[in-house]
Parts: sequence; structure tokens; C-alpha cells
Amino acid sequence: MRGRRNTALSDSSSSAASTSSNSSPTLPPIRAGLVLNEKEYLTSPPPTPSLPPPVTTATRPRTTTSTKRDMAVKSLFVLFGLLALWRFLFGATFRSLHYAKSHHDMTATFRPAGVVPSEPAAVVLTNPDGISKWTISIPHNSSFPLPDRVYAEMCSQSVQLRRELKKHPHQSTSQSWWRKHSDDAPDPTYLDTFDAEKMGVLPPSERVTNLCEKSLTYVLGPDDASFGTSLLHLWLSYGLAKRDGRAFFLDDTNWAWGKFTAYFLPPTIPSCSRPPPHHIVPCPPTARHIVVSTATFPYLSLGAKPAAAAPPTSKHPHFVRPLSSGPADSALELLRTGYSALFHLAGEDALYASSRIAALQSQSEGGALIGLQVRRGDLHPLEAQYSHDYLPLSRYIAAAEDMCSRTNLDDAAKKTCTLALATDDPALLTQASSVENQMSDLSPGTTLQRAQNRIHLATKAALDASAPVHPLRSPGSAFAKHVPENSGWEGGFYPRLFFSIGASSVKDAVVPQPAMELRQMVGRAYVLDLAVLGQASDGVVCGVGSATCRVLGVMMGGAEGGRWRNVDAGRAEGAWTWDGR
Repeated sequence: MRGRRNTALSDSSSSAASTSSNSSPTLPPIRAGLVLNEKEYLTSPPPTPSLPPPVTTATRPRTTTSTKRDMAVKSLFVLFGLLALWRFLFGATFRSLHYAKSHHDMTATFRPAGVVPSEPAAVVLTNPDGISKWTISIPHNSSFPLPDRVYAEMCSQSVQLRRELKKHPHQSTSQSWWRKHSDDAPDPTYLDTFDAEKMGVLPPSERVTNLCEKSLTYVLGPDDASFGTSLLHLWLSYGLAKRDGRAFFLDDTNWAWGKFTAYFLPPTIPSCSRPPPHHIVPCPPTARHIVVSTATFPYLSLGAKPAAAAPPTSKHPHFVRPLSSGPADSALELLRTGYSALFHLAGEDALYASSRIAALQSQSEGGALIGLQVRRGDLHPLEAQYSHDYLPLSRYIAAAEDMCSRTNLDDAAKKTCTLALATDDPALLTQASSVENQMSDLSPGTTLQRAQNRIHLATKAALDASAPVHPLRSPGSAFAKHVPENSGWEGGFYPRLFFSIGASSVKDAVVPQPAMELRQMVGRAYVLDLAVLGQASDGVVCGVGSATCRVLGVMMGGAEGGRWRNVDAGRAEGAWTWDGR
């Protein structure tokens, strides 16, 4: 009886133990009546294939982080797909509703919120529905172009009005969410002058036949002392006009450098008629007819960032940099469009430039011809070490000779290197032309000469030698009348020195013709330097802080081709930007 109980206990315990694992070794079958050792049998339970393995810590299934991440990504894809489907199915309906609301806003009668000013200004208009818009009011008897300060004030007012109108709770300024951040989209708070006249808000204009649908007028102003900056702004404005399908007009009525045609061939005249002056507004840049000048340029946008004005710096007092410069590639493309269309020298200067280019290329004897542009005067380098001084000429020469060696690698026979120097400091030209300097700074086979010999900026010594000045003394008088001394261009170009040519005590006085001719001589020398360096050279070396250097960068196609090199270490060597920042 005792053995049977042990057997029963052994069977029971083995059955219970068999549920713990099915990976135990195979045991022989149990014969009835056989007494089993309970302790030994329990250590090796029999297999039970029909039961699942035990759940242990090692075999317990766990939800990993990657699985959760995959689920989240899939959910996002599904959500975006549903949004795209919703937009495709119902977008047309919402666009129709948005157009209907905008059309209602346009047909509703707007009235000025106050008295329309008698001076050019930005004004607010309202309609019975409580919708407010702003527009530019310019009296019909106003002259064109207006002073730069007036254009700047109107743009400043428009920025403030637009900001206030967008805060209005009843303002209809909704835009499609996918166009909310587009800078080229029309301003929903702006009412064009043409539409305001049709509504009777502004006085009507006389009918003009063949009126341009859209236009851009660039104004060369009386305060534009930097010829290079004027060219950059002009070329970029032309590129924007062509990109946006606008007719392009140029106004040089009050330009500090005289007439545009004194230097270049006139631009192509559009086939349509110029709009009335009171239709040409400085802002917004999406208006039907806009005017661009140095004062309004900071409010332009190249389609990359919102436009905002940057104040002039102490280092560059005559340079105002727009913050909305946009990508360098797109700016370069626009500038190249303007350069190709507008940089065509006029008159005898064009003939001289062609002959000078041919002479330099002949003198180089098949070797490399590298241009050097050295800016002095009021412009100091961006590099901290020379921020209160100027870069040494030896740095320009070293960079030019390195460019020569790279250019001559393609042909071992080309061993010569010709350097053409253009600078605003005539004393530097004299120094660079000296035999001692040529022997010390130049490598064998390298020659240095002026970019052009037609027009030179004079030094005081040269003026004293050609036209000496002596005090005037009346016969029998002990007093001598003071005569101002000759003043040269030593040290480079300074805006104050430039504006002193033909200066008058009367504000906004017309520059006398002899003084304007002298200014034009300085400008022609500058343009000839640009033509020779930009159209004859295999490469150009300069400092990017100078507007002339950036102009040459446009003419050479930027820094990508290796034909333009910046030596100002305050900026990355290979980087070209149209605004120098």
C-alpha cells in the first residue's frame, strides 16, 4: 500500500512538473508497480509537447521604442494624406468663397478714414462693413521724382499702417495657409491707386492710351555718391522688373553724377506708355506701378525674406543695405540680367575701351591678364587688423600671381603675367608704377600697369605743376587776396570731396554745368576701369567690402568660376554677396 501511494504521488508530481518545460531530456516510460524516487524524478520532468513553454523574463514580448516610432510616423503619413485629400476635394469651394469675399471687399465703397492730406502720404480707407485698407495718395500736381526723404517716409507710414490693420478684428486679410509666408503675394490690406480712383476715393486721372499694365521706375538720386552702389541697385531693379513682367523706366533727372547717357547707351524704351506720376508709388513692392531708389531699396524683397531697412553704418556712411538680400545665386542672376542689358559704354569711351582691351591682351603675349581693384578713401577693410587702415598692395599682388599660376597651368608656354591696376587713389598708381616697387613686389615675368590711360584722377602735385596757384596782391597794397589751394584725390574717393565739386550754399541748388562736367570726368574714369577689368581680364582680385569689387564680381560671373577673388579676410575668401555682408 505504501508503494502505491508513492507511485501515485510520483505520477501526480511528475504531471505537475511537466508543465514547467518541454525541453527536458526524454525519459523512459513508467511501469506500474515500480517505485520511483520522487526527489530524483522531480529534477527531470517529462516532456509535454502539448503545453506552451513557460513565460520567463527572457522570452516575454516587449514593445520597443522603434515600434512606437514607426507607428507615429505611419500615423503622420496617414494624417497628411487625409489633409491632402481634403484640400483636393474641398479646396476649390473654399477658394471660390475666398474670392467672393475679396471681390465684395473690392466692390464695397471705401472712404477715407480722415481728411486726405494735401501732401504725398499713406492713408487709411474704410467701407460700411468695417473693412479697412490703406493706399498711397500723391497729389496730381506733385513733381516727379519726389525727394528721397518723402519716399522713405511714405514707406515707413505704410509699414506702420499695415501692421495696425492686420491687428483689426474685422479685417479681411485671410490668405491660403500655404501662401501665408509668401513675400511675393499681394498685400491684402493694400488698395492700389488705380482701383482707389475707380471707386472715387482719389481724384480721377486723365485717360492715358496704351498704358503699361505694370511698371518699375528706377530713380538715380542726388545723394548717390557711390557709383558702384548705384549700378548694383540699378541692375538688380532691372532684373526684378524683367522677372515680374514689368516695363522698366529710368529717371536720372537729379542724379549726382549727371546723365546716364554720359556713360552708357540708353536702356530700351518700352512699347507702352509711362504711367502718371501720381500712380507711381514707392511701396508695397507688389503695387501695379512702383518707384525704386536708394531710399526705397531697403523695402524691396527678392522673394526670400521680408524686407526691412538697415541703417547706414559708420564704416559705410553712404551705403544702406537691405536685409532682404535673398539667396546669392538668385541675386546674381538678376544682377547679370541688368548688367547684360545696361552696361554698354557710349561714345568715344566705348571705342577706347575696345582698343585698350585689345592692347592689354596683346601685351600679355598669351599669358594671364589679371585685374587688381584697390579701394581706399573712406572705405576701410572688413578685416579687423586693417579696419582703420588699408590692405597692403602686396596682398593683392600675391593673390593675383597665384591666380596667374593657376591660369597658366593649362599651357606651359604661358609664363607671363600681366596685372592691370585700377584704384581711386592716384598716389597708389604712382607708387605701383615706380621701378623700385616693381622690383621688390613683383615676381619675374610679372608686369604691372594701369587699367586705362584715358582719364586719370589728379594729385595735388600734378595740379600745382600744371596750374600753380599764387596769392593775388593789388598794386600798392599790403594785403594779399587768398586763393584756395589746389586739391587732389590723394587718399582715394571721399563722398564729401565729391559733393564739394559744384557745391552751393543754397540747399537743393542745381549743380553748375562746369562742375557737373568735372563730376562726369571722374565717373567716366571709373566706368572705363570697370570695362577693362571686367571684360578683358582672366580674373579679378579685390576686397569685397567695396561696391566696385562686387560689381566686378557680377561682371565675372561670381566666385564659382574662380575668376573673382576676395582678399579681405573679414569675409570668407570664396564668398561673393551682392551687398558685401
